[in-house]
Amino acid sequence: MPELPEVENNRRYLAPNVLHKKITEIEVLKPKIVKQNSQFGQQLKGLHFTSLKRRAKLLIFETNDSNTFVLGHLGMTGVFLFNEANFESRQESDIYEDPNSIYRHARLIYHFVDGSQLLFRDMRMFGYNIIATEEEKNQATAKYGIEPGLANYTWENFQTIFNNRKTSIKSLLLNQNVIAGLGNIYADEVLFLSKVHPKRLVHSINETEKKALFKNVSEVLMEAIQRGGEISYSPSEEEEEASHLYVYGRTGQACKVCQSVIEKTKVAGRGTHFCCLCQKAH
Repeated sequence: MPELPEVENNRRYLAPNVLHKKITEIEVLKPKIVKQNSQFGQQLKGLHFTSLKRRAKLLIFETNDSNTFVLGHLGMTGVFLFNEANFESRQESDIYEDPNSIYRHARLIYHFVDGSQLLFRDMRMFGYNIIATEEEKNQATAKYGIEPGLANYTWENFQTIFNNRKTSIKSLLLNQNVIAGLGNIYADEVLFLSKVHPKRLVHSINETEKKALFKNVSEVLMEAIQRGGEISYSPSEEEEEASHLYVYGRTGQACKVCQSVIEKTKVAGRGTHFCCLCQKAH
């Protein structure tokens, strides 16, 4: 599942390629992706994207109409891809039959005046592209919590997220209304580096552990952005191994710190990886 680093790198990849190009047509191949908006293409035709921003895991395409925005969420398996003019033409069969085609699982195609295209691919179709006014865009972004890299990510604000919480620390870290951008992979890594067991209740976290979490949430996400994020997520490869990860996807392997065996359990409905020696349960 794409997390903040993957979304940010998708943004950085797209921005130099899709801005300031007139949109001539939009193919809505799966109406679910645009929330059944039958006027999606007509509303954007003739406009162009002027900037591409991000808040948490939400991509925000600004247009030359100051009150028209496209909000793009990758969901579980979504990704935006840029198709240069004349790079690959589309046949209907490509979408579902050719695993090597750029159009594989394409659900939405923006056509630009120069012949290039912006594709939204999403195998499971939990992502979306929706048109929003400025007010709707502000409402969508306001629901997110503090975010590493933004001015609101301060020690003072971080301390308050622990107040009156009765849930596990893993659940808290995954709550986008509390901390924006963390997902399952990076939450597991943050907890390991902070030496905090994922099932620990929030009220049991002491001051030293809070400071470790504050530091590691930011560092893990920023380092992942610089690395380019993890390997593209595939639902059939949940245990995808990456050499720099400490616990995620390393079930049954030796802990890189203490050589104990990495275990896997379920917390907040999510597969959760941890070291029982490095991360004490109390």
